[in-house]
Amino acid sequence: MDIEYILSGLKKNASIGLPIICFSITKDKIYVTTKKIASRYFEHIDSETKFIEFRIKNRNLYNHIDTENDIQFYDYSFEYFKDNSNIKLDEFLDILNIDNIEDITTNKISKNWNWIFVTRNPIIRLLSGFVELVDSMLSEISMIDNTEVVDIISKYMYISNNNNTQFTIKKFNKIDSDTVLNYFSQNIYNRILEDEHTSSWNLFLYYFANKFNSKFSVIDIDDKSDMLQYNSLSMDTTNTNVYKNWLDNHLNQTHIINFFQKLNQIMVVEYTNYIRIKSLK
Repeated sequence: MDIEYILSGLKKNASIGLPIICFSITKDKIYVTTKKIASRYFEHIDSETKFIEFRIKNRNLYNHIDTENDIQFYDYSFEYFKDNSNIKLDEFLDILNIDNIEDITTNKISKNWNWIFVTRNPIIRLLSGFVELVDSMLSEISMIDNTEVVDIISKYMYISNNNNTQFTIKKFNKIDSDTVLNYFSQNIYNRILEDEHTSSWNLFLYYFANKFNSKFSVIDIDDKSDMLQYNSLSMDTTNTNVYKNWLDNHLNQTHIINFFQKLNQIMVVEYTNYIRIKSLK
């Protein structure tokens, strides 16, 4: 089953969790990305990179309350993440020579900066996140109510402990991996909604881009032509191998369809905005 087939079965409209926005400043470039879309890579792209992160909040929600770390950005608030940044908010504004965060999108900002917006196919992002999340839940064996799945996990846990090797679904054979993924695909909905892999990055990035008055470029980390100049960015292909094997097995089709139907609203909104962003390249 391929990604185009999955997309064709999804429906419209959504209520989606807002992402973390990550700014990485190096030389004359500013990279704008989010968690799980190469943020760590761009934050450490060279030894002199300055980076700062904010949690995005919707100020129009009835229960929204600004905190002392929140700064207004049009209809949103940016909550400054001190522990995830290597510069302070004042330093960030000084580097850009602006007075407040909204000035990022105006003519007040220097034209010398090359702004680069980073995106990724949200379905690939979700599937990679699904594998990571399953990996993190394998040790929660007491919470699993399926005997077959418990037996499979116990088998690999025993092998891992005996051989002192990493305990991960990436070490499971295809049949066992599919059985475990099928189980979790039906029992992971709430956890995956809380995960950064399903945040509405493309939706927000398109909003952000349309507020922008400076020139910018867009790169897709899954597009080889975009990534030629970033040859040191090493994408983890082991997650890809696990979910592709799962998608390729027609016996898993019912579980896969059910999994995406639960997430249909999020994925269609995100994919629609992903295409819109790529059209801005």
